[in-house]
Amino acid sequence: MSDVVRKRNYAATKDELDVKKEKMLASLGAFEKEYTETYLNLGTSGSGGDAEDVTNRALSNHEERAFNRRRKHNKAIKNKLQRLDEVRFEAAVDAAAANAILDSAQHGPTSEGCLEVEGKMERTYKMTQKELKQNHLDENMARQIYDLKLEDYGPYQVEFNRSGRYNLIFGQAGHVAMMDCHQLSLQTELHLNETIRDACFLHNETLFAVAQKKHAYIYDNNGTEIHQLQDHIDPCRLQFLPYHWLLASVGRAGYLQYTDTSTGQFVSKHRTRLGPCSVMRQNPSNAVMHLGHGNGVVTLWSPASSAYLVKMLCHRGPVQALAVDPSGKYMVTGGADRQVKVWDLRTYKLLHEYYSPQPAV
Repeated sequence: MSDVVRKRNYAATKDELDVKKEKMLASLGAFEKEYTETYLNLGTSGSGGDAEDVTNRALSNHEERAFNRRRKHNKAIKNKLQRLDEVRFEAAVDAAAANAILDSAQHGPTSEGCLEVEGKMERTYKMTQKELKQNHLDENMARQIYDLKLEDYGPYQVEFNRSGRYNLIFGQAGHVAMMDCHQLSLQTELHLNETIRDACFLHNETLFAVAQKKHAYIYDNNGTEIHQLQDHIDPCRLQFLPYHWLLASVGRAGYLQYTDTSTGQFVSKHRTRLGPCSVMRQNPSNAVMHLGHGNGVVTLWSPASSAYLVKMLCHRGPVQALAVDPSGKYMVTGGADRQVKVWDLRTYKLLHEYYSPQPAV
C-alpha cells in the first residue's frame, strides 16, 4: 500500500472519530459536556505536577516532534494511539454520565425520601403511605410497602444489610427472622428462647451476630450457630465495621470490645469507666465508635486506643439515642431530658437544639 493511500485511510479514520466525538458531545447536556472536557484536559496543561515526573507534565516541543515523526512512520503505533484516544473519550463520557447520576441522587428531586411538589403551596408531609401506594406508585414499587404484625415476641427492632435487600427482625423475647425485601420472602427464622438485645449483619447477608443474654453469637443464613463469642459478656449493643471486619460490642459491664470476624481472634477491650452502656453507633466515614452514657456524655473510641478520643457532654440526663450521618460530619443525640441535638463532629460544637414532648428511645 502506498504512502498516499495510508494517509487517506488514516485521515478517514480520524475524521470518523472526530465525527463520533462531535455527535456524542452534542447528545450530552451542559454539565456532562463540561465534565467530559475537563476529564479529557487533565494532565495536558503541564502545571501543578511534579517537574521530574514525565507522566504528569506536557511534552516539550522537541519531544512532541520526535513523537509525531515516530507515529507518522509506524502504523501499529498510529492505530494503537487512535484506539487509546477513542477509549479515553468513551471513558470520559461514561464518567460524566455517572457523575451526573450521583449528583442528581444527592441533590436533585430524585433523592431518597424526597417528593417533588407540583406547586409551592403543596405540603409533602401530608402524603401518607397508603395514598402513595394507591395513587402514585407503580405495581412493583407498591409491593415494597407492606405491614408485618408481630405481636407475640416484641418489642421488635429491625436492622438492614448494607445493600438494603435483607433485613433482620428480632424481638426481645427471643424471636429472630431474616427476610428478603425484594422478593418479600422469609429466609430464616429462629426462636432462641432467650433475651435478645441487639443484632446486626456481618460482611454480607450470609452471617449475622446476635447479642443474647449472656454472650454474643454468630449465625449463618440457615439459622445454624457458627460461633459463640465468650469474650463478649452481657452485650447490649453490636456494631460491625465492614472495612475492618471487626465486630464491636458494649454491655452492662461498661467494656467496649472488638473481635476480628475473619479469624475469630479477640482484638482489644477498653474499659469506659462510665458504667453500663446501651447506646452505640459507628461513624461510617472513619469507623470511630460513638458511645452514649448514663451521665449525658458521649465518648468516641477507636480499636487502637485504650482511652477515649473525645468526650462530649451532650445532655443533662442519660443519652438514649444517637446517630451519625453517612458523611461523618454530623451527629444527632437524644436524651432523657427531652432534648434532640445536632452536633458538628469537625468542631464538636452544637448546631441545633430541639425540644421533644417525649424522651428519645
